[in-house]
Amino acid sequence: MTDLHSRRGLIAALCLVLAASVGAAEQSGDRYRVKTTIDMKGMPFQMPAQTSEVCTSRQGGSSSMIPHDDNCRITGFARNGNRNTFRMECTGKDAMSGEGETEQLGPDAYRGSIRASTRVEGQPMEMTIRFEGTRIGGCDYASESPEAIGNAMLAQTCESQIDSALSWQMFVGTEATCAAFKQKFCANIVRQADALVDPAKFPKQEIGFPWEGYEACGRPRATILAKACNAAKASGNLDFIGARCPELVAPACAAADARTQPGFVARHCPDQARALAAQQCAGRGYTAMRASPYRDFCTRHASQRLGERN
Repeated sequence: MTDLHSRRGLIAALCLVLAASVGAAEQSGDRYRVKTTIDMKGMPFQMPAQTSEVCTSRQGGSSSMIPHDDNCRITGFARNGNRNTFRMECTGKDAMSGEGETEQLGPDAYRGSIRASTRVEGQPMEMTIRFEGTRIGGCDYASESPEAIGNAMLAQTCESQIDSALSWQMFVGTEATCAAFKQKFCANIVRQADALVDPAKFPKQEIGFPWEGYEACGRPRATILAKACNAAKASGNLDFIGARCPELVAPACAAADARTQPGFVARHCPDQARALAAQQCAGRGYTAMRASPYRDFCTRHASQRLGERN
């Protein structure tokens, strides 16, 4: 039923959009109250009618005046007297195709229908959508048309995700719905990415981290990590080097002092650790070990060896 309700919403929106083809004089727009009913062949019940208001252009008669969703196309639009005919093709989750027509009923009313084929829960379904509209006043088509409202809603959605690297596919790529916001999105993402060169801000848990989003804006993980490793080297952050920068471990081990960096030496410098343990840890009693500056190293080295054996 969820798919059916979402399809009803899409179909109703498309029906309202068709009202843009029934205007008249060269002015702003007309507000219509539109009643839509949907008959689906094989359904055990009749879906209730929906009533909405829509602002339509007064320059009707052209397919360019029919705003529609990005995944739908109006083709074959033709006008003959007070009638318009067209074909509709929609792709994606709610894919469907069909033919439709509208008829002008004097200056203040119109009606129309669409005969469409779709799928509900994987099963083919035929439907007939009927709609009729009555003019209830004027409106500003530039700001109240379905196209303008749709654009405003899209802009709001894009702005709400402008700081989220997880949403990069909305802004970057051939199918990006927010392509117009790409520059602003990437400016925000680049600022986030550039902050990661500080080892303290680099993600401790990378599973699920939006590296694809950073890469889409020109900041791949390898570039960020290389800069963070250089920063860690300059600041002496051996914990970061040991965890993230394998190419820097060997020179860091050569310069590391087991008295001040006991964990790093015990964990990441096996050759130095074995030699130092034999010299400073082996055979030492409890009292001697307590007074030794290598006490922490010896404890960590023993723990490391035990973990390796286990």
